Amino acid sequence: MAISLDNLTIPIYYDDSPSGLPLMPFLVVPLHSSQDTMILGPQVVAGAHDRFIDQLYKEVSCDTTRVLAIRSFLFESMICVGILLPTQLRDEGGRVGLTIAIGVFLNGKTFKLRSSAVSGFFRIYLQLLNRTFGVSLPDSGANHMLQIIRAAHISEDAEQRSLLGIKLRTLLDGLLLSSDSAGDLLRSRWRWARLRWKRKRRLPKLIIYEADSDYVDLLSLFLNELDGAITRKGKTAVQQPFDNLNQDMTCIRLVPLDRCLSQAAAIKLRKRNRKRYLTIY
Repeated sequence: MAISLDNLTIPIYYDDSPSGLPLMPFLVVPLHSSQDTMILGPQVVAGAHDRFIDQLYKEVSCDTTRVLAIRSFLFESMICVGILLPTQLRDEGGRVGLTIAIGVFLNGKTFKLRSSAVSGFFRIYLQLLNRTFGVSLPDSGANHMLQIIRAAHISEDAEQRSLLGIKLRTLLDGLLLSSDSAGDLLRSRWRWARLRWKRKRRLPKLIIYEADSDYVDLLSLFLNELDGAITRKGKTAVQQPFDNLNQDMTCIRLVPLDRCLSQAAAIKLRKRNRKRYLTIY
């Protein structure tokens, strides 16, 4: 459902086809009746809004909505990478768990994932959000940002609604400019040159990281795992690591450990009494 912000309506669908954007950003927040709504997104998703939202949050557990998590899945032949930012705000039923989702659609046939331009784009995305809404994502500020958006869209104050529209349009313009600039870095004549299909490759279920790592480090870790899972160029290869997965496996939890991994020499998966556990040496 389109929501009017005077001269602007949301969702804001930008035209992605003529420019051939290599990175197509999106922003999803819970609006009226806490319904998750795409605020910014490419035109290709306009006709499948509800189906995309279902996939974005499908099988996301309650505890996952309280910690930073990465969601990765295929949508319309594109890889979707979403970062779930939890808030402490409650829905109309009083339940905690409203979540902001930011992310990008990646066309695996047009660029190489190993490039640092992808994690760099996420860094720019978060910086633009922080400057636009005066917050400090992903560490803090998700509550405040969500409150600003939800308050403006139900407000009868035309100035407040118009200000939100200006913020969103400025944010989108900056993201599209960054995406267009990233295209020169991502495209490669020899992209996907190595044929890496002999070894079975998987996406991680969990990423345990040093507590002092920042979000650029985390995104680089995940994108490196995603690149390792993609076997070769083409739609079939992009599809492969997502096939035959339990739905909850496409939501990768990020778990920080304090002063543990810096001295780790090995990690082993063990089993005792039919229960699996990890040991860190």
